[in-house]
Amino acid sequence: MIGDMVRNEWVKIPSEGRAGFPPLILLDSPVSGEKVSDEKTLVKGKAKDASGVTKIEVFLHGDEPVGRKFTISSKEKIAPKEKPFNLYVNFQKEENQITVTAYDSDGLSSKKTIRVKRE
Repeated sequence: MIGDMVRNEWVKIPSEGRAGFPPLILLDSPVSGEKVSDEKTLVKGKAKDASGVTKIEVFLHGDEPVGRKFTISSKEKIAPKEKPFNLYVNFQKEENQITVTAYDSDGLSSKKTIRVKRE
């Protein structure tokens, strides 16, 4: 994190998503530590980056790709600064590890991992 001066006070601002830093990944659902009852659960969120988000990948248990990769389309000449994603994941009856990886136009990447238990 880096700080910015706001009204004569230092405010911590996440460095991810800013120019020269890796993308910021925001997961709306599910929340890490959440318990779910449905086998198919919606994983929803977005990635943000000042230089543009070029690709988002979602993995189950670290190495199993889930669904399709979210990449910029050939019609998009410039990578969007914010790219939403949502897909259904089939959770096993145990603890499930979801890892989201986002890439930006500068070639930087970031990862966010959550754990969700299916009852």
